[in-house]
Amino acid sequence: MAFAFVQDFSQQAGDTTTANYDAIHAAIMDKVADQPTGLVIHTAGFTGETFRIFEVWESREQCERFQSEVVMPTVMEVTAGDPGAPPTTTTYELHNVMPAYGWLRPPSPTSPGGPSSWTSGPRPAQQEIRACGRACGSVGMRAGGRSRCGTVQPKEPGMHTTIRQYRGNGTEELFDALEQREPEVRELISTVPGFVSYTAFRTGDGGTTVTVCQDKAGTDESTRRAAAWVGDNIRVPIDAPSITEGDASLEF
Repeated sequence: MAFAFVQDFSQQAGDTTTANYDAIHAAIMDKVADQPTGLVIHTAGFTGETFRIFEVWESREQCERFQSEVVMPTVMEVTAGDPGAPPTTTTYELHNVMPAYGWLRPPSPTSPGGPSSWTSGPRPAQQEIRACGRACGSVGMRAGGRSRCGTVQPKEPGMHTTIRQYRGNGTEELFDALEQREPEVRELISTVPGFVSYTAFRTGDGGTTVTVCQDKAGTDESTRRAAAWVGDNIRVPIDAPSITEGDASLEF
């Protein structure tokens, strides 16, 4: 089952320093030869109240293994055993994941990896490549990829994430409709210019959607399309969601 992993680190008012995160990330990249097995997307950025890491994994087990075997030992090394106040961690299973290259298909009895295995849609045949700007010897880097020294090659432009949390009137009807009309919703949202990924999932007291685009113009357009679709297809009043959005410091 696809799995979301979220960490919120408290920040002082006006503090937008990412030095600790950048150092830990670079150290992790030195240890990891390729993208971690099972990782679908990793983003990091300021929400205005916290510094948030949001990840999607193909399974809980893969996420927890990477955290225990790679992330936490590296954090202790970089911080000399004093990582500071622990973040607030939230985890949950996802109903659907739709990255830009296709989507993660839910498990089925005919899944190639078995009935519990999620599979991904086709990736693009070609991506822009470039060399690392820190002269570490890495070449042929895909845009948004990383070099041996941990440098992340820039995407155009920085990723923008919008998170909407729904509670109250109309939430159940909205998420029922999203699930029942998934192909229609996929076509509507995935064709937004600069689209990266869209996730929708139910929580204990409502539901949440996460939209990632290459810039704020993309997430704004997805909001406009979604609002029009809801107006045309949901016949009950829906309480306005709480919205958190911001530019990602990193995505890979």
